Amino acid sequence: EDIMMTYGDGLSNVSIKKLVKFHYKNRSKVTLTAVRPKERYGVIKMKKNKITYFNNENRTADTYVNGGYFVIDKSAIKKIDKNSTYWEQEPLNFFAKKKQLHAFKHEGFWKSLDTLKDKNDLNILYKNKKLPWKI
Repeated sequence: EDIMMTYGDGLSNVSIKKLVKFHYKNRSKVTLTAVRPKERYGVIKMKKNKITYFNNENRTADTYVNGGYFVIDKSAIKKIDKNSTYWEQEPLNFFAKKKQLHAFKHEGFWKSLDTLKDKNDLNILYKNKKLPWKI
């Protein structure tokens, strides 16, 4: 049967129900949850070494990244054919080239837990009873 997968190193309020519905509506082999991470630093734009834009406050990225939540068709699982298969390389690139990889855009809360700062930030939210990942 089809499966759902997550890396397990982040928190989000992704609606699983909407994610699954999107996956089947698009007849996707693999659906990846696309998120906009917060920039860690201020953003500048340049043209010929002159700064044309400077913003140290609004730290929302203009791009989407892999949020680590997936719905995977049972036939797509076969692309993981050995223990050394790297999910982000062979399978995801294969389905992207075949136009069978879809992005479910999640605009809600998402935060990775990659660094000690990430852990501390999430602990502060938890201690203050601000649980934006809770649905």
